[in-house]
Formats: sequence, C-alpha cells, structure tokens
Amino acid sequence: MKDFDIKKHGDKLLFALALIVALIWLGTKLNITRPTPSILFTHWWEGDVEESILQELADEFESLHTGIKIVFNRKSYEEIQQDIVTVSDAGISGDIFTLENLWSGELLKNGIMENPSAPLLSFINVFYYNIDILKNAGFSRPPKTRSEFITYANVVTQEGNGGLIVSADDMFRMYHDIYPWFWAAGQQLIMDKTPQLNSRPLIDTLSFLASLHNQGLIVFGDKIEDFIMGRAAFMIASAKNIDLIRNRMGDEAFDITLVPAPDNYFGKPYYGTSEWILGIHSGSANKETSKAFVDFLTNNPAFISDISKKAGIIPDNVPTMDPFHLKLRDIAIAGEAAIDFSGVYPRVHPGVYPVLPVAELDKIFEEELFSLFAENTSTQETAEAIQTRWLELLKSY
Repeated sequence: MKDFDIKKHGDKLLFALALIVALIWLGTKLNITRPTPSILFTHWWEGDVEESILQELADEFESLHTGIKIVFNRKSYEEIQQDIVTVSDAGISGDIFTLENLWSGELLKNGIMENPSAPLLSFINVFYYNIDILKNAGFSRPPKTRSEFITYANVVTQEGNGGLIVSADDMFRMYHDIYPWFWAAGQQLIMDKTPQLNSRPLIDTLSFLASLHNQGLIVFGDKIEDFIMGRAAFMIASAKNIDLIRNRMGDEAFDITLVPAPDNYFGKPYYGTSEWILGIHSGSANKETSKAFVDFLTNNPAFISDISKKAGIIPDNVPTMDPFHLKLRDIAIAGEAAIDFSGVYPRVHPGVYPVLPVAELDKIFEEELFSLFAENTSTQETAEAIQTRWLELLKSY
C-alpha cells in the first residue's frame, strides 16, 4: 500500500515537473514575456517641440533604463487645460503631463500631482497692437495711458474695427486679459495671501474696465486668431505668441509694448507670466521612473535649447538684434513679475510654486466683474464682493 502511494505521488510530481518544463519551452517558442512598463507622457507641444527630439530623448532614456517604455500622448493645449481644471484623477491622462504653473495650486492641494518640475520656460504677457489699424485711424504710436487707450479704441471702433480683444473661452482669461490692467498700475491683487481689492487704485481700475465695456471697446472672441486677422486693434497676450503672429502677419504689421498705465502713474508696472512645467500624477504606478525622466529632460541642454528656439526665446546673455526680443528685454527691465498668486516668483526661487486656487479665484472675479458690466452693482460694491469672497476662499489655503 505504501509502495503504491509513493508511486502515485511520484507520478504526480513527475507530471508537474514535466508540465512546468513544457510551459517554459512553450513560452520561449512563442516569445511570451512580461509586459513592458509604460510611462504615458501627455503634452501639447505640437509645433513647439520637434517630435523627433522627444523621441530621440525617450530612446536614450529607455537605453539607460531597461524595461521602461515612454509613450507620448499629444493633446491640444485647450484639451489639457480642460483636463487639468476638472481637478479629478479621471480628468488627467498620463504619468507625466505638461501644464502651466497657474494650474498647479488645485492639483497640489488635492493631492493629485507630485511637486512639479522647475519652470522649463517663462513668458511675460505684453500689450500687442496692430500698426496698420492705428495708422489708418491717424495714430503714429501706441497708447501709453488709459485715457489715450480709450481715445484710440473709440476711433478704431468707429471705423469698424474691434478695440480690445479678450478671449471668450480661456478659463484663466481674468489672469491673462483683465488683471494686467491692475498690474500696469503697480497694484497687486493679493499680498501675503490677503486680497487687496478695497484700495482706491484697484477700484479706479474696475471703473476703467466698466467704462471700456459700456463704450463697446471690449470684444470677446478667439483672441490670437482675431488679432491676426485684423478684427481687433489691441490685445494682451503671452510673448510666446510673437513668433506665431509674425509668421502670419509679418514683422511690420504689429508691435508690442507695456500695458497702458493710469494717467497719473509713473512707477514700475507689474506684468503677468506664463510658466511651462511638468507634473507627475500622484496616482502613477511609475512615479520614481517618471521623475527620473522629468529630471532627464529638464537637465538636457538639447531639449531646453529646442523648446526655447521653437518658442522664440533668446536667453538674456545672448546678443540679439531682433527688434521684438530687444523690446521684450526692455519691457522686462521696465517692470516686475506679478507674484499675486504664487507669493514667490519661481525664476527667482526655483521649486516654489503657487498654492492658491487660481481657477476658483478667477471664477469669483469674473462673476462679480460681469455683474458690474451689467450695471447690477457699483465699483465699490464689486470690489467689496470680490474681497469678501476671496477672503472666504483663501481661509483654507
């Protein structure tokens, strides 16, 4: 009986060993391997970065990290912005994603993103004007003050052109299109996380904006495209758009300058900035490797040089005779970067990022501003309403 049991169990053991050997052999023949871990990199850089450069860098990284595959997922800027501001795991596709520094506050607070990279590029916001429209209206230079701007905008509007074009669909249009008028007056909206809307210069700026709207001098649309097509004489936009616009309009059709300041203001203006950074999804299964790839990119001279060149950026220490870049440098020297929503300017203090909910602050400001435009409130009431609502929101930050 015992001999039989031994034989029976021995047969089972031999069968199991034979099955394992057969499976190993079969796996070798069929080239069955474990799936290669993939890192999904979502970006909007079509036209800003050569796809070949990204792929070459990914290939180099993969050669240094056996078993890792970098997969690129290209979306439009607008699609990624929409994904980001949903502030939900479901809204963000990718282990690594490109974003503007403005978007990072909500993502960090909600634990959806790891600390982002240092800024890859920084662009200041400037005042664009259409030279031909101004010449046809009898003006030989851009407006320098608010009163001049109102005069210019009225004349060009009467001649059938739009005055100031403001984006109709940018979720951060308050930051990009409206706040620059406050900054041009040397005012910050938030200092040390405390709103400053109850000051006289800020209330005066609200009155100025209401006057523009009431006179029909503000138009909403596809800002960059409408400006290029000559549908509006003025816009405030990132310097990143200069090369795109000059390729479409030519160098002689437009120019840039400072945002017009209040008539009685002679101090330094502030200007808004746009920062390109890389974020790592906190839910990524490959966070360490993703961080390694971000570090690999941000420390790679070939990558930084390529995106800078495509974006039309010339480093401060590089001589240039390009008139637009010379003016950009003059504008940067003439003013200072606004730090309302970050507390610290990232280029001066790398690694410090906004922790304020810019999208929510913008939404509150827009609601109250449009109530002012509809003449439902006074400028004083509008300022007080924004101040109160911003204070309440910022208690949790």
